[in-house]
Amino acid sequence: MSVSTHDVLSVMSLQRRFLVGFAVAASAGCSAIWFVAFRLETHRVFERPDGAYRVIVLRRPVIVRMPGQAADAPGIVRLVDRDGHPLGEVGVWSVEEVEEVDWSRNRAYIRFIADWPLP
Repeated sequence: MSVSTHDVLSVMSLQRRFLVGFAVAASAGCSAIWFVAFRLETHRVFERPDGAYRVIVLRRPVIVRMPGQAADAPGIVRLVDRDGHPLGEVGVWSVEEVEEVDWSRNRAYIRFIADWPLP
């Protein structure tokens, strides 16, 4: 029994097609995970009464969650001025920790999270 050149080439071609298909699927899967893991969505916005500053709470969606942890998402708390220019930023383990912002004339204070001087 002899193996023909055609048989060898068809096996190599099948292996190559499988590897290319696997590489494309893996790349698409990694891209989807990358997009979800680094996307930020607005969770809450606190605005100073005069409208000069805002604190924006951004959350990172968590792909896998345990029951009862739907709201426990990590995120970023960002202080911005009226024009949207960032003045300060801090990361939080859970966006639910940010309950309120205490505004004073020259400070924005979030208990246990941030204390920003205002320009």
